[in-house]
Amino acid sequence: ARTVKNDGTAAGTVRIGFSFTGDRAAVWLPSGALINIPDYLATTYGLTTPGYVLDQVTSISSDLRTLAGTAINSASQVEGWIITLPAPLSAPSVPDIAVRRSSSDLASGATVPFGSYQVAASGYLQQTLYVRNDGTALLSDLSATITGPDAADFTYVLASGLPDPLPASLGLNNFVTVYLRYAPLSGTAGTRTATLTLTSNDPDTASFVINLSATATAPAVTPFVAYLIAAGVPSDQRAATDDPDADGVVNLLEFALGLDPMSPSGTGIPACVLIGGDLTLTYTRAQPASVTYLVETTTDLTTPASWTATGVTQGTPDGLGLTTATIPYATGPRYLRLSVALNP
Repeated sequence: ARTVKNDGTAAGTVRIGFSFTGDRAAVWLPSGALINIPDYLATTYGLTTPGYVLDQVTSISSDLRTLAGTAINSASQVEGWIITLPAPLSAPSVPDIAVRRSSSDLASGATVPFGSYQVAASGYLQQTLYVRNDGTALLSDLSATITGPDAADFTYVLASGLPDPLPASLGLNNFVTVYLRYAPLSGTAGTRTATLTLTSNDPDTASFVINLSATATAPAVTPFVAYLIAAGVPSDQRAATDDPDADGVVNLLEFALGLDPMSPSGTGIPACVLIGGDLTLTYTRAQPASVTYLVETTTDLTTPASWTATGVTQGTPDGLGLTTATIPYATGPRYLRLSVALNP
Protein backbone atom coordinates (compact mmCIF):
# COMPACT_ATOMS: atom_id res chain seq x y z
CA ALA A 1 0.00 0.00 0.00
CA ARG A 2 3.05 2.29 0.08
CA THR A 3 5.94 2.77 -2.34
CA VAL A 4 9.42 3.22 -0.91
CA LYS A 5 12.60 4.40 -2.53
CA ASN A 6 14.83 2.43 -0.19
CA ASP A 7 13.58 -0.84 1.25
CA GLY A 8 16.62 -1.56 3.45
CA THR A 9 16.04 -3.77 6.49
CA ALA A 10 18.00 -1.95 9.19
CA ALA A 11 16.61 -2.57 12.69
CA GLY A 12 15.07 -5.92 11.75
CA THR A 13 11.74 -5.50 10.00
CA VAL A 14 11.77 -1.72 10.03
CA ARG A 15 11.43 -0.36 6.50
CA ILE A 16 12.52 3.10 5.48
CA GLY A 17 11.82 5.44 2.61
CA PHE A 18 9.00 7.90 1.95
CA SER A 19 5.23 8.09 2.17
CA PHE A 20 3.20 8.64 -1.02
CA THR A 21 1.38 11.47 0.79
CA GLY A 22 3.51 14.37 -0.39
CA ASP A 23 6.74 12.33 -0.70
CA ARG A 24 7.73 12.86 2.93
CA ALA A 25 10.34 10.91 4.88
CA ALA A 26 8.69 7.90 6.49
CA VAL A 27 9.41 4.77 8.51
CA TRP A 28 7.41 1.57 8.80
CA LEU A 29 7.59 0.03 12.24
CA PRO A 30 7.44 -3.74 12.83
CA SER A 31 3.81 -3.28 13.90
CA GLY A 32 2.99 -2.09 10.40
CA ALA A 33 2.50 1.51 11.50
CA LEU A 34 3.63 4.08 8.94
CA ILE A 35 5.16 7.17 10.54
CA ASN A 36 5.47 10.37 8.54
CA ILE A 37 8.67 11.81 10.06
CA PRO A 38 7.96 15.56 9.56
CA ASP A 39 4.53 15.13 11.16
CA TYR A 40 5.95 12.99 13.96
CA LEU A 41 8.65 15.54 14.84
CA ALA A 42 6.14 18.39 14.82
CA THR A 43 3.46 16.69 16.92
CA THR A 44 5.75 14.82 19.33
CA TYR A 45 8.54 17.36 19.89
CA GLY A 46 7.32 20.60 18.34
CA LEU A 47 10.22 20.44 15.91
CA THR A 48 9.90 21.85 12.39
CA THR A 49 12.46 22.32 9.63
CA PRO A 50 11.83 25.71 7.97
CA GLY A 51 13.33 25.86 4.50
CA TYR A 52 13.81 22.10 4.32
CA VAL A 53 11.51 19.27 3.28
CA LEU A 54 12.54 15.95 4.79
CA ASP A 55 11.81 13.72 1.82
CA GLN A 56 13.45 10.38 2.68
CA VAL A 57 14.81 8.25 5.50
CA THR A 58 17.91 6.36 4.34
CA SER A 59 19.00 4.71 7.60
CA ILE A 60 17.87 4.15 11.19
CA SER A 61 19.64 2.81 14.25
CA SER A 62 18.68 -0.48 15.85
CA ASP A 63 17.29 1.30 18.90
CA LEU A 64 15.01 3.38 16.64
CA ARG A 65 16.40 6.66 18.01
CA THR A 66 18.85 7.90 15.36
CA LEU A 67 17.62 8.56 11.83
CA ALA A 68 19.40 9.88 8.76
CA GLY A 69 18.14 10.81 5.34
CA THR A 70 17.86 13.44 2.64
CA ALA A 71 16.06 16.76 2.46
CA ILE A 72 15.26 19.33 -0.21
CA ASN A 73 16.27 22.88 0.67
CA SER A 74 14.61 26.09 -0.50
CA ALA A 75 16.89 26.15 -3.54
CA SER A 76 15.63 22.67 -4.52
CA GLN A 77 19.00 21.14 -3.67
CA VAL A 78 19.41 17.78 -1.93
CA GLU A 79 21.08 17.80 1.48
CA GLY A 80 21.62 15.19 4.14
CA TRP A 81 20.24 15.25 7.68
CA ILE A 82 20.61 13.24 10.89
CA ILE A 83 18.66 13.40 14.13
CA THR A 84 18.78 11.57 17.46
CA LEU A 85 15.48 11.33 19.30
CA PRO A 86 15.10 11.42 23.09
CA ALA A 87 13.12 8.16 22.90
CA PRO A 88 12.72 5.35 20.37
CA LEU A 89 10.50 6.04 17.40
CA SER A 90 7.00 4.80 18.24
CA ALA A 91 3.40 5.22 17.24
CA PRO A 92 0.22 4.98 19.30
CA SER A 93 -2.08 2.12 18.35
CA VAL A 94 -5.02 4.02 16.83
CA PRO A 95 -6.96 3.72 13.55
CA ASP A 96 -7.01 6.67 11.18
CA ILE A 97 -9.43 6.93 8.25
CA ALA A 98 -8.23 8.76 5.15
CA VAL A 99 -10.02 9.41 1.86
CA ARG A 100 -8.27 10.25 -1.39
CA ARG A 101 -9.73 11.58 -4.63
CA SER A 102 -7.51 11.83 -7.67
CA SER A 103 -4.08 12.82 -6.34
CA SER A 104 -5.17 14.56 -3.14
CA ASP A 105 -6.47 13.53 0.26
CA LEU A 106 -9.82 15.01 1.27
CA ALA A 107 -10.65 16.60 4.58
CA SER A 108 -13.91 15.71 6.28
CA GLY A 109 -16.48 18.20 5.03
CA ALA A 110 -14.96 18.48 1.55
CA THR A 111 -17.16 18.62 -1.54
CA VAL A 112 -16.91 16.22 -4.48
CA PRO A 113 -18.42 17.80 -7.63
CA PHE A 114 -19.87 15.66 -10.42
CA GLY A 115 -20.78 18.19 -13.09
CA SER A 116 -23.98 18.13 -15.15
CA TYR A 117 -26.14 15.23 -16.33
CA GLN A 118 -29.52 15.05 -18.03
CA VAL A 119 -32.56 13.98 -16.02
CA ALA A 120 -33.62 10.39 -16.74
CA ALA A 121 -30.76 9.83 -19.20
CA SER A 122 -29.10 6.41 -19.34
CA GLY A 123 -25.69 5.99 -17.70
CA TYR A 124 -24.13 8.06 -14.93
CA LEU A 125 -21.22 10.31 -13.91
CA GLN A 126 -18.59 8.74 -11.66
CA GLN A 127 -15.99 9.84 -9.14
CA THR A 128 -13.45 7.45 -7.61
CA LEU A 129 -12.53 7.55 -3.92
CA TYR A 130 -9.92 5.51 -2.07
CA VAL A 131 -10.81 4.89 1.57
CA ARG A 132 -7.79 3.72 3.55
CA ASN A 133 -6.48 3.14 7.05
CA ASP A 134 -3.48 5.37 7.74
CA GLY A 135 -3.47 4.45 11.41
CA THR A 136 -1.63 1.94 13.55
CA ALA A 137 -4.62 -0.20 14.53
CA LEU A 138 -7.49 -1.94 12.74
CA LEU A 139 -10.05 0.47 11.26
CA SER A 140 -13.33 -1.25 12.06
CA ASP A 141 -17.09 -0.66 12.17
CA LEU A 142 -16.73 0.83 8.68
CA SER A 143 -19.95 1.76 6.90
CA ALA A 144 -21.25 4.32 4.42
CA THR A 145 -24.58 6.08 4.04
CA ILE A 146 -25.85 8.64 1.53
CA THR A 147 -28.40 11.11 2.85
CA GLY A 148 -29.80 14.48 1.89
CA PRO A 149 -32.47 16.00 -0.34
CA ASP A 150 -31.29 14.23 -3.50
CA ALA A 151 -29.81 11.06 -2.01
CA ALA A 152 -31.68 8.88 -4.52
CA ASP A 153 -29.62 10.39 -7.36
CA PHE A 154 -26.30 9.25 -5.84
CA THR A 155 -25.08 5.69 -5.30
CA TYR A 156 -21.80 3.87 -4.85
CA VAL A 157 -20.29 0.53 -5.73
CA LEU A 158 -16.99 -1.06 -4.80
CA ALA A 159 -14.12 -1.95 -7.12
CA SER A 160 -15.53 -5.46 -7.37
CA GLY A 161 -18.71 -4.00 -8.85
CA LEU A 162 -20.69 -5.04 -5.79
CA PRO A 163 -22.91 -2.51 -4.00
CA ASP A 164 -23.07 -1.72 -0.29
CA PRO A 165 -21.80 -2.68 2.19
CA LEU A 166 -18.20 -1.62 2.55
CA PRO A 167 -15.85 -4.14 4.15
CA ALA A 168 -16.43 -4.05 7.89
CA SER A 169 -12.76 -3.30 8.58
CA LEU A 170 -9.45 -2.27 7.00
CA GLY A 171 -6.06 -3.43 8.22
CA LEU A 172 -3.03 -1.22 8.58
CA ASN A 173 -2.24 0.58 5.31
CA ASN A 174 -5.10 -1.22 3.53
CA PHE A 175 -7.65 0.55 1.33
CA VAL A 176 -10.88 0.00 -0.58
CA THR A 177 -11.85 1.64 -3.87
CA VAL A 178 -15.28 3.25 -3.92
CA TYR A 179 -16.98 4.40 -7.11
CA LEU A 180 -19.46 7.20 -6.46
CA ARG A 181 -22.11 7.56 -9.16
CA TYR A 182 -24.57 10.31 -10.04
CA ALA A 183 -27.64 9.99 -12.26
CA PRO A 184 -30.65 12.31 -11.73
CA LEU A 185 -33.67 10.04 -11.86
CA SER A 186 -36.50 12.52 -12.31
CA GLY A 187 -37.60 16.09 -11.69
CA THR A 188 -36.57 19.35 -13.28
CA ALA A 189 -33.25 21.02 -14.01
CA GLY A 190 -31.28 22.38 -11.07
CA THR A 191 -28.70 21.61 -8.39
CA ARG A 192 -28.63 18.18 -6.75
CA THR A 193 -26.92 17.64 -3.38
CA ALA A 194 -26.40 14.82 -0.92
CA THR A 195 -23.97 13.76 1.80
CA LEU A 196 -21.81 10.65 1.97
CA THR A 197 -20.95 9.76 5.57
CA LEU A 198 -18.25 7.20 6.34
CA THR A 199 -18.43 5.98 9.92
CA SER A 200 -15.71 3.99 11.69
CA ASN A 201 -13.87 3.58 14.97
CA ASP A 202 -11.47 6.41 14.13
CA PRO A 203 -11.28 8.30 17.45
CA ASP A 204 -10.77 11.68 15.77
CA THR A 205 -13.18 11.37 12.85
CA ALA A 206 -15.86 8.85 13.72
CA SER A 207 -18.00 10.34 10.94
CA PHE A 208 -16.08 11.35 7.82
CA VAL A 209 -18.39 13.59 5.80
CA ILE A 210 -18.18 14.19 2.05
CA ASN A 211 -20.61 16.59 0.41
CA LEU A 212 -21.82 15.56 -3.04
CA SER A 213 -22.80 18.23 -5.54
CA ALA A 214 -24.08 17.99 -9.12
CA THR A 215 -26.36 19.64 -11.63
CA ALA A 216 -29.37 18.14 -13.38
CA THR A 217 -30.15 19.40 -16.85
CA ALA A 218 -33.64 19.32 -18.33
CA PRO A 219 -34.83 15.96 -19.61
CA ALA A 220 -35.00 15.39 -23.33
CA VAL A 221 -38.21 16.68 -24.87
CA THR A 222 -39.77 13.69 -26.62
CA PRO A 223 -42.37 14.12 -29.38
CA PHE A 224 -45.03 13.12 -26.83
CA VAL A 225 -43.94 15.79 -24.33
CA ALA A 226 -43.59 18.38 -27.09
CA TYR A 227 -47.16 17.59 -28.21
CA LEU A 228 -48.51 18.11 -24.68
CA ILE A 229 -46.61 21.38 -24.26
CA ALA A 230 -47.82 22.68 -27.61
CA ALA A 231 -51.40 21.78 -26.66
CA GLY A 232 -51.12 23.79 -23.45
CA VAL A 233 -51.44 20.82 -21.07
CA PRO A 234 -50.48 21.91 -17.50
CA SER A 235 -47.13 20.54 -16.35
CA ASP A 236 -48.76 18.49 -13.58
CA GLN A 237 -51.10 16.74 -16.05
CA ARG A 238 -48.63 15.49 -18.65
CA ALA A 239 -48.41 11.84 -17.63
CA ALA A 240 -49.42 9.28 -20.27
CA THR A 241 -52.45 8.26 -18.22
CA ASP A 242 -53.60 11.79 -17.32
CA ASP A 243 -56.84 13.09 -18.86
CA PRO A 244 -56.83 16.91 -18.56
CA ASP A 245 -60.00 17.38 -20.66
CA ALA A 246 -61.87 14.66 -18.73
CA ASP A 247 -63.25 13.04 -21.87
CA GLY A 248 -62.21 9.51 -20.94
CA VAL A 249 -59.34 9.51 -23.47
CA VAL A 250 -55.94 9.66 -21.76
CA ASN A 251 -53.04 11.77 -23.03
CA LEU A 252 -51.22 8.90 -24.71
CA LEU A 253 -54.27 7.83 -26.70
CA GLU A 254 -55.01 11.45 -27.66
CA PHE A 255 -51.41 11.70 -28.96
CA ALA A 256 -51.59 8.39 -30.82
CA LEU A 257 -54.85 9.31 -32.54
CA GLY A 258 -53.94 12.95 -33.28
CA LEU A 259 -56.62 14.40 -30.99
CA ASP A 260 -56.59 17.55 -28.81
CA PRO A 261 -55.83 16.64 -25.17
CA MET A 262 -57.38 19.90 -23.94
CA SER A 263 -60.71 19.52 -25.77
CA PRO A 264 -63.22 16.67 -25.33
CA SER A 265 -62.98 14.36 -28.31
CA GLY A 266 -66.18 14.06 -30.30
CA THR A 267 -64.61 12.59 -33.40
CA GLY A 268 -61.53 10.53 -34.19
CA ILE A 269 -62.33 7.79 -31.65
CA PRO A 270 -61.77 4.24 -33.02
CA ALA A 271 -64.98 2.79 -34.46
CA CYS A 272 -65.87 -0.91 -34.36
CA VAL A 273 -68.15 -1.98 -37.24
CA LEU A 274 -69.37 -5.33 -38.57
CA ILE A 275 -68.79 -5.46 -42.33
CA GLY A 276 -69.84 -8.61 -44.11
CA GLY A 277 -68.23 -11.52 -42.28
CA ASP A 278 -65.61 -9.37 -40.53
CA LEU A 279 -65.57 -7.34 -37.35
CA THR A 280 -63.51 -4.20 -38.05
CA LEU A 281 -61.86 -1.45 -36.00
CA THR A 282 -60.92 1.74 -37.84
CA TYR A 283 -58.61 4.34 -36.33
CA THR A 284 -55.88 6.85 -37.29
CA ARG A 285 -52.19 6.17 -36.79
CA ALA A 286 -51.23 9.82 -36.18
CA GLN A 287 -47.79 9.12 -34.68
CA PRO A 288 -46.36 6.01 -36.39
CA ALA A 289 -42.73 6.98 -35.58
CA SER A 290 -43.41 7.45 -31.87
CA VAL A 291 -46.14 4.93 -31.09
CA THR A 292 -46.66 1.20 -31.56
CA TYR A 293 -50.27 0.35 -32.45
CA LEU A 294 -51.81 -3.05 -31.86
CA VAL A 295 -55.43 -4.18 -32.22
CA GLU A 296 -56.37 -7.07 -29.93
CA THR A 297 -59.43 -9.27 -29.55
CA THR A 298 -61.26 -11.31 -26.94
CA THR A 299 -64.58 -13.07 -26.45
CA ASP A 300 -64.60 -12.63 -22.66
CA LEU A 301 -64.42 -9.16 -21.12
CA THR A 302 -64.20 -10.61 -17.61
CA THR A 303 -60.76 -12.15 -18.25
CA PRO A 304 -58.14 -9.45 -18.91
CA ALA A 305 -55.49 -12.00 -19.83
CA SER A 306 -57.63 -13.25 -22.71
CA TRP A 307 -56.87 -10.25 -24.94
CA THR A 308 -54.70 -11.29 -27.88
CA ALA A 309 -53.62 -10.09 -31.31
CA THR A 310 -53.77 -13.63 -32.67
CA GLY A 311 -56.18 -13.86 -35.59
CA VAL A 312 -56.37 -10.08 -36.07
CA THR A 313 -55.32 -8.66 -39.43
CA GLN A 314 -53.77 -5.34 -38.38
CA GLY A 315 -54.32 -3.59 -41.69
CA THR A 316 -52.23 -1.11 -43.66
CA PRO A 317 -52.56 2.65 -43.04
CA ASP A 318 -53.44 4.90 -45.95
CA GLY A 319 -51.66 8.16 -46.71
CA LEU A 320 -53.37 9.88 -43.77
CA GLY A 321 -52.73 7.03 -41.37
CA LEU A 322 -56.30 5.70 -41.47
CA THR A 323 -56.10 2.01 -40.65
CA THR A 324 -58.68 -0.77 -40.46
CA ALA A 325 -58.01 -3.96 -38.51
CA THR A 326 -60.24 -7.00 -39.11
CA ILE A 327 -61.07 -10.40 -37.70
CA PRO A 328 -63.54 -12.96 -39.09
CA TYR A 329 -66.85 -13.03 -37.22
CA ALA A 330 -69.52 -15.72 -37.14
CA THR A 331 -71.67 -15.75 -34.00
CA GLY A 332 -71.39 -15.01 -30.29
CA PRO A 333 -69.57 -12.21 -28.48
CA ARG A 334 -66.42 -10.76 -30.06
CA TYR A 335 -64.62 -7.58 -29.03
CA LEU A 336 -61.79 -5.50 -30.45
CA ARG A 337 -59.62 -2.90 -28.74
CA LEU A 338 -56.74 -0.63 -29.70
CA SER A 339 -53.59 -0.83 -27.60
CA VAL A 340 -50.90 1.87 -27.93
CA ALA A 341 -47.43 2.23 -26.42
CA LEU A 342 -44.71 4.86 -26.74
CA ASN A 343 -41.63 3.66 -28.57
CA PRO A 344 -38.35 3.75 -26.59
